[in-house]
Amino acid sequence: MTAKAIKRPVAKPGKKAAPKKSESTNSRQQAPRDPRLPAAGSTLTRIYKGQELTVKVLADDFEYQGETFKSLSGLARHIVGYQISGPVFFRLTGDSEAK
Repeated sequence: MTAKAIKRPVAKPGKKAAPKKSESTNSRQQAPRDPRLPAAGSTLTRIYKGQELTVKVLADDFEYQGETFKSLSGLARHIVGYQISGPVFFRLTGDSEAK
């Protein structure tokens, strides 16, 4: 058996090789914070099925009963058991009427 040489692409004369992507260009840019969300350090409370739910708003997450959630909708889904908008569930939508 003979080992095969690995061929690597070679830049043609007069052409520059494409620049390598740095880690900063590979990482996902963080979406701007939803303006409906309260500031980090705030607490959201809601009565649901007779229980008072308390959620701590962190800089990039939400904490509920010792667990952290990346989105308020993910947290709301965890609580109710089905897909629901987090801002709607916690009544952060700006509706003037309380239901």
